Amino acid sequence: MIRQATEQDCNALGIIYCLSWKEAYKNIISDEYLNSLTIENCTPNKIKAKDILVIEDNGTIVGLVNFGKARDEGCENVGELRAIYVLPDFWMKGFGQILFSSAAKKLEELGYAKFYLWVLKDNFRARKFYEKMGMRNTNIEQIINIGGKDLYEIKYEFSFIYNYRG
Repeated sequence: MIRQATEQDCNALGIIYCLSWKEAYKNIISDEYLNSLTIENCTPNKIKAKDILVIEDNGTIVGLVNFGKARDEGCENVGELRAIYVLPDFWMKGFGQILFSSAAKKLEELGYAKFYLWVLKDNFRARKFYEKMGMRNTNIEQIINIGGKDLYEIKYEFSFIYNYRG
């Protein structure tokens, strides 16, 4: 089941952020930083429910997707996929695909012609997933600092015109 997040989901989102970061970014982000993550410091205080969808398996929230209007300057009529995380025990079971497709549908309904996301350059597993979902590597890079370490991100883009799903 997929649905909009509610304020009551904050703890579940913290668990997903914490556990998925520790697994997905192992050997990419420093161990010191990843070890400092706790469910408490990953739990949002408030959420914009309209921007977050959660997916449940047997009544337990196992993944989330955060999306909305692009935050980068100069991006008119463009959406952004800000985060998509699934608990590691539920990877490779189709939950990520459902979350991605649901967010894409919402972004299209909001009238965006395309959307983008930033992904860590060394996160090859995620990059392969986004390419499978029809996103295109723009080869645009930026540097982000996480835990005192500069890391490269690559911008991926999805255009509804080029990826018409009928």
